Amino acid sequence: MSEKRTFIILSGSDLNKLTAPQIRLLSIARGVLELGYEVIWILNSEYPEDTICNDPYYRGIKFISLWSEHLISYNKLYRWLYRIIKLIKLKWNLNRIKNEDEKNVTAGFIIGKNVSELLLSLRAFHSNGIKVAYERTEYPYLNIHKLSFRYLDIELYFKLFLRRVDYIYVISTALKDLFEKKLPKQRKLGRIQILNMLVEPDRFNPTQNIERFINSSKKRIVFVGELYGDKDGVYGLVQAFLKICIDFPESDLILVGDNKNKEALYSLYALINNSDFKNRIIFTGKLNRSEIAIQIKNSYCLVLDRPNNIQAKYGFPTKLGEYLASGKPVIITKVGDIPLYLTDNINVYLAEPDNIGSFSAKLRECLSNPIQAQKIGLEGQKLAYNEFNYLKCVHKMLEQIEGRRIISI
Repeated sequence: MSEKRTFIILSGSDLNKLTAPQIRLLSIARGVLELGYEVIWILNSEYPEDTICNDPYYRGIKFISLWSEHLISYNKLYRWLYRIIKLIKLKWNLNRIKNEDEKNVTAGFIIGKNVSELLLSLRAFHSNGIKVAYERTEYPYLNIHKLSFRYLDIELYFKLFLRRVDYIYVISTALKDLFEKKLPKQRKLGRIQILNMLVEPDRFNPTQNIERFINSSKKRIVFVGELYGDKDGVYGLVQAFLKICIDFPESDLILVGDNKNKEALYSLYALINNSDFKNRIIFTGKLNRSEIAIQIKNSYCLVLDRPNNIQAKYGFPTKLGEYLASGKPVIITKVGDIPLYLTDNINVYLAEPDNIGSFSAKLRECLSNPIQAQKIGLEGQKLAYNEFNYLKCVHKMLEQIEGRRIISI
């Protein structure tokens, strides 16, 4: 690349409380950095802690915070005042970046859901001559009734904001189809694209001790995700494990995720406590990113019994990338776009959704044949490194935005 170009990210979520979308955004920022761009990340939240700023993969990012803690209030007037102040700060920073520093800004990548804030942010970028890319990774109408004000808000989101965005990135074919139907002009211009699940391969141990894997005295079946509600199908997963665990006394089920609200998890705890194997189902509580990586590394296999619901149809489980990158065998359900990329008994174990018998059968297959399971795990790892590699996906995204071929440095 002959000249240094700048890529700006604007997000509202707190990077000090990492969730899957924020980790995904960090992967995008890392990829843009490694392709030779300067990355400036403007936050509508507090400045990130040293664990992110000093991370060897992210410390090249320049963070700017618009946060004004003393203006935070539940009072509506104060909230509007806070938004105006943030907008003024955003416009000032964009103007400084674009003009004072004489930077060649490629695009602004906006993440957010509040329609008024998105519109104001879009205006701020466009008034500085900066193209805007926007990403959505979930169904916008989730749990929203057609007669509600929130439904009207989403309609305005499509008509007022998304029609003006320069590039739209979604995570699944179902989302792409929905957005193209709602935004025919954007479809015609080819501005709606899929940005796949992203994997940072070096975040995980790429090697596996085959002998240790095959002859391990303990087989830890690890789940990482949401324990509340039915998004990740934990209740069905526990049922499937209870069906086979008597035949595999060396196996334990490890559930990684927030479990502080015991009342909300009453049914799950009742199911476990009424079984004879409750001591073999272990809750770790919420873990940080490094602790989750250790749980994945020490697993025998990784599981996700996702139901065939609206979230699964329009979304894509980002944790699947971390699962596959570990090289451990993965057992998951045939929902959404998953069967488009993964093949049963080749690079994953694919179970039928909402079918406890099918998932328990796949658990049995995986536990019964460690040699085959290890081969499937390594094939899944190859696919993750090639199909979902963060650098390849970000490279493709930047070429779409730039409208030209980009040579990696």
